[in-house]
Amino acid sequence: MQIIKEESEIELENDKAALINEAVNIYKDRLCRTCNIIKTSLVSHCRTCNHCIKGFDHHCEMTNSCIGIRNRLNFILFCNLAYVISLIYIYEFIYLFLFLY
Repeated sequence: MQIIKEESEIELENDKAALINEAVNIYKDRLCRTCNIIKTSLVSHCRTCNHCIKGFDHHCEMTNSCIGIRNRLNFILFCNLAYVISLIYIYEFIYLFLFLY
């Protein structure tokens, strides 16, 4: 005996299938093809390190690391320290060059 489905049941199944396909496509767009993980909205892939980084800003060649959420404060402190040290170095160089020679 063959069961004949009503049109509303068929439409409901088609709607469910469409919703499932739409959800799969959303996650397929956020899939990192290199790391094979589903990325959130803040995650980006670094080509240099070959890792996904949350809050990715850039890859710093000076520190040889990616700058993201977890080390952004340390990077800012490093940049400020490098700036202060360079100012001290320039001041000492000018002082030695102008006043001692």
